[in-house]
Amino acid sequence: MRFMSGDENDSMDMWISTYEYRRSDNQVSNSLSAILDRWPFYKQASGMKYIEYDYDQMFPAKKYNLMNKWASLKEKLTQLYKDNIKDKYYGELFRSLDPSLDESK
Repeated sequence: MRFMSGDENDSMDMWISTYEYRRSDNQVSNSLSAILDRWPFYKQASGMKYIEYDYDQMFPAKKYNLMNKWASLKEKLTQLYKDNIKDKYYGELFRSLDPSLDESK
């Protein structure tokens, strides 16, 4: 299912029915770039739903891990960025996301 015309429901139905073929094909691909070239639906504006479907099929136990652990992950990432951003521009940009991160206050 590299190319298809029709509405989004038809394309998702087709995507679901071709999962096993795509999974096998992606396992032998040499790179992410090759996968994206072979399966352009991943690159479409609605590509996230296709990526999400394939990810959920490959890793069913991981489906909600990011959402369930977001608070803890956000805390760790915030500290990591706070400790490691050296560039003035990116430091200001990061602090603009959350003013409480500004140490000068």
